[in-house]
Amino acid sequence: LSCHSMADVLRGWLADNGFFFEDEALVEEGRHFYPVMRVRRGESRALSLNEREFGPVLLRKKPEALRRLLDRRIHETERIYAELVRAESPRRAELLSELGETLRRYEEVRKSL
Repeated sequence: LSCHSMADVLRGWLADNGFFFEDEALVEEGRHFYPVMRVRRGESRALSLNEREFGPVLLRKKPEALRRLLDRRIHETERIYAELVRAESPRRAELLSELGETLRRYEEVRKSL
């Protein structure tokens, strides 16, 4: 299986519906990253937030493309965070907190690679 967006949703659905991840690859084409998954019916388990977003097999295999994807996500999230700091929004504090947590999670995953 391959998808161009919302891989986390697809992975979650597969895990929740009895599919096991046999293998995964991350294909990098220009500025885009495409996950490719080999799954089969079998004993599945609940996936963590990081496994849903980045793939349980990819997190174990630690391919260089995953490092580049994480670096890009960290950079994009930091840019959005900086813009939000300057913005005036009633939800600013809430959004900054959410983005801060996302950044911490990304950094934690990056350190494990």
